[in-house]
Amino acid sequence: MTVPLIGVALGLLYSPMAAALSLVTEILITKALIPTVYPWISYNPLTMKVITASIVAPVVEEGFKAAGFLVIPTVLAAILRWFSGVSIVGKPLATAAEYIDLCRKDVLGAVCTAGATALGFSMIENALYTLAAFKMGGPLASLLVGAFRTVISTPMHIVSTVSFALMYTYVARARWWGIPLGYTVAALIHGAFNYTVLSVSYHAQKPTTRPVVVRPTPAPQPHPTAPTPTPHPAPTAPAPPPAPAGTQQQGGEEVVRVIVRVGGYLAKALVPFSG
Repeated sequence: MTVPLIGVALGLLYSPMAAALSLVTEILITKALIPTVYPWISYNPLTMKVITASIVAPVVEEGFKAAGFLVIPTVLAAILRWFSGVSIVGKPLATAAEYIDLCRKDVLGAVCTAGATALGFSMIENALYTLAAFKMGGPLASLLVGAFRTVISTPMHIVSTVSFALMYTYVARARWWGIPLGYTVAALIHGAFNYTVLSVSYHAQKPTTRPVVVRPTPAPQPHPTAPTPTPHPAPTAPAPPPAPAGTQQQGGEEVVRVIVRVGGYLAKALVPFSG
């Protein structure tokens, strides 16, 4: 139990340094190196975000986290061995150096050191993201971001770094390519996770419906008034055609004849009463 506990202590003590080194390195790469070498990338915010989350962050962070079980135990054990030869407490220091060195060579010691480094690293990263969410969205956003990263992001950090430790302890002892293989596996796990989260976030923010195009409503046109119907005169019977002039003259002469005849009859009737 001594080696795992020492590994946990070493990992937790080193994790703040790993987080600070990762943050500084990522800022230098994304703010200075990429805009200088590939300026066209910095002009596209989405491309820059994908490259930072899927490539830069996994490569940088997994490298500094792996130093928790690759470099720190080796350097610290070497320092303790050096002091053990010149100090009156040389034997305890030499014993401590052996235990610390097992945090790199022993499978359980390497796994505990890597897991503790990843846990401490994730806690610091979660705190930074939570504070940023609080500043931008208030307490609710801070709570949601902190809960999500604690449940999802922290296990990812542990799995990726522990996978590197397992590759190192099982493969690197017999094959030189164990370290690059473990580093590649850890970076791929980290990069795939970041890309998935970024993709889901992007599609969640993208509108799912087509934008409604509001067209100006034309002003109502006055309806044209119906023309007043013109009253048509009632049809009248056509006037009889005028009689010819000869017919009118004959009619007059006939009337005169009738009158004269009637007068002659009246005169004959009155003659006997005149003698």
